[in-house]
Amino acid sequence: MENQDPMQPQSNTEWVSQLATYSTLEQMQNMNAVMTNSQAFGLIGQDVIVATKNADGKESTISGKVDFVSVKGNKSYLSIDGNLYPSSDLQSIINPDYIKGNVIPKVENKDLKFNKDHPEVMKFQVHMGQGAGKATGLALSINGNDIPAKNFNIDEEGLVTVYPDAFKDLKKGHYQIDVKFNNDFGTHSTTNLSVTISEGDLPKKTEPAKPVEPAKPS
Repeated sequence: MENQDPMQPQSNTEWVSQLATYSTLEQMQNMNAVMTNSQAFGLIGQDVIVATKNADGKESTISGKVDFVSVKGNKSYLSIDGNLYPSSDLQSIINPDYIKGNVIPKVENKDLKFNKDHPEVMKFQVHMGQGAGKATGLALSINGNDIPAKNFNIDEEGLVTVYPDAFKDLKKGHYQIDVKFNNDFGTHSTTNLSVTISEGDLPKKTEPAKPVEPAKPS
């Protein structure tokens, strides 16, 4: 209607026809949004792979089970490991029977405690997966900043050792550690592992009280 010539207005019939066309287009868009959201609800409980970006804008993927779906406006979001991702970023849906034979990597739930004035190596356990889900290596990052490979090591049993240089530039606070495996699924854990950075003297360990010997009878 914005392209109409005011000197040659369209007839009422044509004007009504245009309104009907716009109304139909709007209804189709709303229908598409409803269909997309309905499909998203069908993903609850499914194992999926979703595209994402870190703080630096680097593209990566995360995998996990969809816990619930949240709808905001006409957009739906998938909850995976406590984080929301647009359903439009969905890349793959993984058959549970496939996962049973191809176990994806996992990271133990742990909060590392690192004191900058008393630096020590930090350790945590991972499972590198099995079958097609198996990873041969991993990468670590904090706040979107990659930890250099020289600052951590993983042994054959899946025990990861992180050296003090990995945390030396962090200020006091609590940080999530992203663990990304190099398997075919691009398994990415963002919530299981964290580190708390502190400074100053470590709290003194209280020694257990020595048992009191009973008095000898006289």
